[in-house]
Amino acid sequence: MVGIAPRTLARRKHEKRLSPEESDRLVSVSRVLALAVELFDGDVERGMQWLRSPSRALKGRSPLSLAATTVGLREVEALIGRLEHGVIA
Repeated sequence: MVGIAPRTLARRKHEKRLSPEESDRLVSVSRVLALAVELFDGDVERGMQWLRSPSRALKGRSPLSLAATTVGLREVEALIGRLEHGVIA
């Protein structure tokens, strides 16, 4: 979900430091995950299931697949905001 290759992640773990871009990505993905869990009243499993499931609001793509880009992350955040406020469209 964060987009860090396993070998790079192992190297970063050894270095105990992420690059600025990796840190930004981790924070953004963490925020979307937290918003999804909050959408389902703290139910982590349902939040993760929602992130993995295709959504008509996202043209059949899953929020997780869309979150691979910064623009997609913003779209998923906006969708969560609409769902929280009962806005379907």
